[in-house]
Amino acid sequence: MPLFVADTHALVWHLQGKNQKLGHAAREAFRSADQGNALIHVPVPVLLEVWSLQHIGRIDLGSPFREWRLRLEAIPGFSVVPFEADQMDHLPSPDALRDPTDRLIVAIARAHGLPLITADAAITESKLVEICW
Repeated sequence: MPLFVADTHALVWHLQGKNQKLGHAAREAFRSADQGNALIHVPVPVLLEVWSLQHIGRIDLGSPFREWRLRLEAIPGFSVVPFEADQMDHLPSPDALRDPTDRLIVAIARAHGLPLITADAAITESKLVEICW
């Protein structure tokens, strides 16, 4: 079964039905997860970003965050994963990635040895992790 890690924008676009914004490989990964044929790990730092974006009004989840999160957790092809202390060994330096949340997300993908579903230019250009887009 294919395994991936999702970045914030990709997950939000998919769950909001904005799949046209996703690259072909990203669309296929999410489609496979929706069908139970792939597993996409959703890092807790991604959930924090989603909560923050909703809180400041930058995104509309269509429901309170808790309900949105519970719906996400009920989809068999998605798994919320924590940031564990040993994953700090995989953190990129601030020189490599400026955004602290991006560093946490990349560390989780690296620790699991999985591609990251992202179009984030800074992450992609860093070449720190395999990209699925």
